[in-house]
Amino acid sequence: MKKVGDLLGVFFDDEILKTAKGYSAVFTSWRNIVGERLAAHSRIVELEKAVLVIEADHPGWIQLLQLEQAKILENVKRMFPDLEINAMSMRLVRNISSVNDKKKESRNNSLENLEIQKSRVAEITQSQNQKTGDPYGQITDDSFKEILKRLEQSIKDKNNNR
Repeated sequence: MKKVGDLLGVFFDDEILKTAKGYSAVFTSWRNIVGERLAAHSRIVELEKAVLVIEADHPGWIQLLQLEQAKILENVKRMFPDLEINAMSMRLVRNISSVNDKKKESRNNSLENLEIQKSRVAEITQSQNQKTGDPYGQITDDSFKEILKRLEQSIKDKNNNR
């Protein structure tokens, strides 16, 4: 029994087969190129005119891919110099892997519920702070709130020392 590669060799010359193997290797190496975290939420779907077309399952992952684009292209060029890939294009798709859909849906529902709960807590806290006259009541970012409080205390300390 002959291998598929042997049969394809009959129809295509060696250069075309070599290029096809290179393209295939890029697709299968995505996890090695970008790492586990990004690969879990993205994939290569096309390689056309030296441009990798990437799909990601959330706009946030697209942003991370864009931030890492230079590094990703550097990795691809180092691993596959013959393909001369010089750009990436990203697009949003909601279904990267049907295997992980249920996990993602459950995780997304949990995150949505958490965000709703955080929003409710913030509303209650803000309402309570407005009643008590807390000037920081409307600030929801705790770290920023602490910075402002320290700044206020520093100003008070300087004024008291005069």
